[in-house]
Amino acid sequence: MNKYSKLPSWKKIPPGAVMRDGGNSQNHDTGNWVIQTCKWNSETCINCGKCFFACPDNAILTNSDGKIIGVDAAKCKACGLCTQVCPTNPKSLKIVDKKKEEI
Repeated sequence: MNKYSKLPSWKKIPPGAVMRDGGNSQNHDTGNWVIQTCKWNSETCINCGKCFFACPDNAILTNSDGKIIGVDAAKCKACGLCTQVCPTNPKSLKIVDKKKEEI
């Protein structure tokens, strides 16, 4: 008998911290638990939309025409996926530290 045989099966443990509703990135601000965010540069952006589709948290802001207009810091958790897919050189998106008053 090993030390793990007394633990309950994973099937018997009730789930915790579960978000059951779909569309969680729209309903939950994920940017408030990080000390970094993503900064967008309108001068180098070519509006390819790759960052919009790469962002898992719906943080890339667009206007009614579908043009990129910025990053929602309340949603951005600075994962860096948008910076990885950005084709411009220099990058139109970069991860930066938040200002002290933003944390």
